[in-house]
Amino acid sequence: MRGRADPRPSGGIDAIILDRRLPDGDGAEVCRTLKADAGTRALPVIVISGRAEDSSVGADAYFIKPVIPGDLLAVLDRLIARSGRAGS
Repeated sequence: MRGRADPRPSGGIDAIILDRRLPDGDGAEVCRTLKADAGTRALPVIVISGRAEDSSVGADAYFIKPVIPGDLLAVLDRLIARSGRAGS
């Protein structure tokens, strides 16, 4: 990915929302990298895609566009609460 040597987030992040198709990379690969790393494995990841692709990218949730904002927020809140990361 252009401009990013390390996709792992630092402190203060409660969750990540990724588009499956990034202009300079693959959101599915970013998700797999985050979930494979012991330091970010517990971080909730939601992947959003414009196509009904293979959703087995290791994300905690997978949405197909168009996304209903209330649905996304409800899932995001649930994942953050479950992870215990809120406000960390």
